[in-house]
Amino acid sequence: MVISHGLFDIIIKSEEKEGKLQWTSRSKLFQNSFISGSWTSKRPGSLSRGYISLEISSNGKFMWGHIYGDSQQNVKVLYGHFIMAKNERELEIAYEALKFGTPKLSEFKKEKDYA
Repeated sequence: MVISHGLFDIIIKSEEKEGKLQWTSRSKLFQNSFISGSWTSKRPGSLSRGYISLEISSNGKFMWGHIYGDSQQNVKVLYGHFIMAKNERELEIAYEALKFGTPKLSEFKKEKDYA
C-alpha cells in the first residue's frame, strides 16, 4: 500500500502488481484516530467501489478495520477485516492483538485483494 495525502484527504493506493486488483481510497481522518472513506477500482471501465474504515493503533504502528465493497455483479457484497502496518513484524503483532478481540477472525493472510 502507498499512503499519501491530498489537500483535504488521505489517499491509500494498492501497489501496482501484475495480476493483482488495483484500487484507490480517498478518506478523511477523524479525531486523529480514525480513517474512513470510499474506495474505487483503478481498472479502466470498472464500476467496483466500496467503503473502508480504519482505526490507528495507540502506538501508531498499525491500522485495523474493515473494507466493504460492491462487485457490481449483484450477486455478492465483499466484506473483510483490513490490517495495515509499517513492516512485516508489526503486521504479525497487529494480527495477534486483534484475534483476541475478534472471535471469528479468519486465518492470517499477508495480502488480500478487494476491488
